[in-house]
Amino acid sequence: MLKKQKKNTIRTSRPQGSQGQFKRNSLVISRRQRETEQHKQSVAQRQNDQRRARARQMRLRRGIVAIALVVAMTVVYGLSIRSVRVQAAVSTTHLRQEYKQRIESYIASKVALRQSWLVDDAQLLEYIQEEYPEVKVVSTEARSLVGGALDATIRFREPKYIWRAANGTKFIDKDGVLFSVNAFTNVDVGSLPVVEDQSPAGSEDGSAVISSKVGEYIAYIYTDVPRLFGPSAQVISVTLPPRARAINAKVSTVPYAIKLSTERGIEQQVAELNELVAYFKDAGIQPAEYVDVRIENKAFYK
Repeated sequence: MLKKQKKNTIRTSRPQGSQGQFKRNSLVISRRQRETEQHKQSVAQRQNDQRRARARQMRLRRGIVAIALVVAMTVVYGLSIRSVRVQAAVSTTHLRQEYKQRIESYIASKVALRQSWLVDDAQLLEYIQEEYPEVKVVSTEARSLVGGALDATIRFREPKYIWRAANGTKFIDKDGVLFSVNAFTNVDVGSLPVVEDQSPAGSEDGSAVISSKVGEYIAYIYTDVPRLFGPSAQVISVTLPPRARAINAKVSTVPYAIKLSTERGIEQQVAELNELVAYFKDAGIQPAEYVDVRIENKAFYK
């Protein structure tokens, strides 16, 4: 009886758990990939969110800037001067129109963006007086934001004397300022005292040709000196010699000129003149050319 021989077979067996380890590694890799992908997506999402937020902020800023520009332009337009109205007591419309054109020229050349709140009345007055020295005061007022009108009120110099010089006949106000056009309506020019300037060149409009002190002296001469020579006497002229600190006056009832100083008190000089006139009357003296009381306590005549 033959015995069956056992077959010798060699079994190759895998190490236990290797397939599970592979699966675990695959799971770990997949999870990491997902995490990496999710992280990338999260970063991209955050970047997109940031870009959208910046875009919203930019749109908001642009909107605010646009609104601010609209408001600013509205305010600038509302405060801009678009018309000028001149209030002045002048006899002719033509003269008022000239003042208006001068004011408009100032606004166009000196006032930024024609803004009413930037109008400087003092600067405007100087600008006007360069061409029109008869203007004494100018004041402005913006009437409304809608109309854009600027009201300018002008007041004029009041002539106190007629000024006769080599370059013509003009006027002087109480401040001694010279001007050619009398726009002051409430004055009788024919009754104004006459002051004669003997300087060969004459004087320019707008300049102060006499000081306020000399102006007071001239006024005193015209009111007080005639009383010394009788009820019908009047001062017919006052002359300012060139380069001399003196005033020469002519009275209608006597042939001689009266020489007075601008460096002594006028009241004292007139008092001395009164004594001298009384002396002439008592002594029967009649000077033919002049009487000079410029030096204190000394009088000269010829």
